[in-house]
Amino acid sequence: MMLLSEVQQLAEALLEYTSIMEQLQDTVRDGWYAISLSLDPEVPVVAEAARNRETVVAYLDATYPTMVFQITPHLFHTDFTVTDVAAKQAYDALPKTHILGDVFQKIDEDYGVGMDLPYDMDLNKWLTEAEYQKELAFWKEILLKARHKEHHD
Repeated sequence: MMLLSEVQQLAEALLEYTSIMEQLQDTVRDGWYAISLSLDPEVPVVAEAARNRETVVAYLDATYPTMVFQITPHLFHTDFTVTDVAAKQAYDALPKTHILGDVFQKIDEDYGVGMDLPYDMDLNKWLTEAEYQKELAFWKEILLKARHKEHHD
């Protein structure tokens, strides 16, 4: 069992190592509500935080009540996620007018191209109009780059 001072030191070391709070400010300013970093589990502060994740997360949640923290160990990495509660509430209040599948349907309609999608994509995920437009622009750019490369190879 870790002492409170040890938990505090570990939590603060993790925040310093990742600079996640500064990155979250930029993320919120850009209209998002959370940031997730994939960390190397071999880094000592990451390994220690993952081993003591419940205690570290409880400390961070209590210290920063406007945020929600998660530490999720995986086989080859550890995810460290911070959510700004107010920004998430504001995002949740925005109308969601499209689902992710609409993006790929639109690409198929415009370009006559069906795409193989990653197996873990949730095509029923609701998107705001801005997210829909951003996803559409991203996938169209990918498609156009692939076509350009195909014609020049």
